[in-house]
This record gives sequence, structure tokens and C-alpha cells, in this order.
Amino acid sequence: MNEHVWLSDATRSPSLAKGFFADFEKGLSRQEEIDLTYHTMRQMFNGKLLPTKEMPKKFYYSIPEVFDEDLPGFFHTQYLFFKNDVADIFREFDLGSAYFLPVKLFQNDRATPIEQEVSVLCIGNTKDTVMIDETRRIKQKKHGIYNLPFMPKNNEVVALKSALEGPDVWIDPRIGQGIFFLSEPLANKLIKAGLKKKFALLQTKTI
Repeated sequence: MNEHVWLSDATRSPSLAKGFFADFEKGLSRQEEIDLTYHTMRQMFNGKLLPTKEMPKKFYYSIPEVFDEDLPGFFHTQYLFFKNDVADIFREFDLGSAYFLPVKLFQNDRATPIEQEVSVLCIGNTKDTVMIDETRRIKQKKHGIYNLPFMPKNNEVVALKSALEGPDVWIDPRIGQGIFFLSEPLANKLIKAGLKKKFALLQTKTI
């Protein structure tokens, strides 16, 4: 049975977005924090392995209201957040250079803790994965960067089988929108855990 490359389209799902902003604790202005957040995010989703000292370790709720929700096992803002039980599924596989960094969550005042344990994922692995010329509806966003089809279907994105070699989670730096890729064994384990919809997992046509 052929294995397939899978992708997660979760970062394009508004239902999984939670309003937490990074606090780099450097006395930056709000605009400087925004600029640094997007600089860090762009590097991460280009597959760059960032040292932990460059990653925010504190996040605060963006709305001046009390946050009292039970956070899901996986959600995103400009970062990928995981609770321990979901992160542990990933840890069963070859993470390569990827790592989970425990972070602290706070209310909007940046001082009152939100007592929920979460980590952010820095993937830090890159592979040429998507066959650009074979994938229908793909659009070039800017030179060398492409957006996958809106709401793609299984087997609509065409991937190289060689991408299955090496780590089980990675980024194709030519693909934008925060999309990341997974091996079939990791995707299957997430599916068995009832997380297929949460991660918006899609099977590629792998050749």
C-alpha cells in the first residue's frame, strides 16, 4: 500500500483561531510587538528553525474581557498551540528539528495567569513537497510562493513521494498560508484520536 503525504489546512480555519497575542517582554510598543510577531511567524512558516530565545514564551488574551474557555487540544493564532495530550501524539514520531516550547497564557492585563498548559510548535523542517505544475487551482502569491486551492479536496494537491523520507512533520517553504505537512503514520494516529477535522487533514496524491 502506497503511503501518502498529508497536509494540515487548519491555519485557514477561523473556528480554530483564538485571540492570543505574543508578549515578547521587551518593553516594545504594540506596533513593535506586531511587527516582531509577524517577522517571527514568517520565518517559522518558511521552515526556519528558530532558537528558543527568539520565540515568545508568554501570550495574552487580545480582548479586554475575562477568558474562561477550556482551550481545545490544538488551536492557532500566529502560532500553533498544542495541549500536552496532542503534543504527545507528535512526540511518538520523528520530529527532526521540530520542538514544542511550553508557554504561559495570561488575561488581557498580561499579569493574571490562565491556568492551562500549552506549548507552541516550531517545525523547523523543510522539504520540497508540492508538485506545483501538477496541482490544479494553485495560485502564485508572489515570486516563488504559492497558495493552495481554497478548500482543497483529498488528492487535489499533488506531492512528491520523496517528501516522505525524514521527519514526520515539515514545511514546504514554497507554500504559504501556514500549511504544514505530515507523514501518513502521523496523520493516521491523529485521525484515530478523532482529530482529523481539528487539523483539517487532507490526503495528497503522492507520486
